[in-house]
Amino acid sequence: MDCREYIEQIYTHPAINNLISKLDPAELREELKQEMAYNLLNMPCERVLKIQAEGGLLGYSLKMLWNMAASNTSEFYKKFRKYNTEIFDEYVEAIEEVYCEECPSLAIDILNKKLTEDANSAHESIIFQKYVELQSMSEVAKYFNIPRQHVFNVIKTTRKQLRNDISRQTQ
Repeated sequence: MDCREYIEQIYTHPAINNLISKLDPAELREELKQEMAYNLLNMPCERVLKIQAEGGLLGYSLKMLWNMAASNTSEFYKKFRKYNTEIFDEYVEAIEEVYCEECPSLAIDILNKKLTEDANSAHESIIFQKYVELQSMSEVAKYFNIPRQHVFNVIKTTRKQLRNDISRQTQ
């Protein structure tokens, strides 16, 4: 198969359609899907084939869709969301329904509480708060002079705990 056939498979894949169906506003769904296909078609064919050979073209495409929909720096944002305030307002309302306004403050409270629980919980809280500040696991590892894999594991665990704790508190 050539790269265009792989891109066609991705374009019609149920996982792509499922993700697209969850994005709001509905008026931008097809535009977003078209933008994904356009970006894939503009990639060098060798790169598409390499990603496909590694078994990651679907995951790559899903991530691309999410980044285009959620990022304020993507071409999709510049073309469709930035200047269309009515559609952008609908988009923001849809996002706000998914994310609660009090979640950031709940997360801070949970992390501060972990500081007083025990040494391991305090360690997790400190690393996670530094990660929020620096936005990079590698930078956190350098800052504390600890292995990056340890930082990754702590952030992954703490993020999961925060999600569970916040979802329990907001129900």
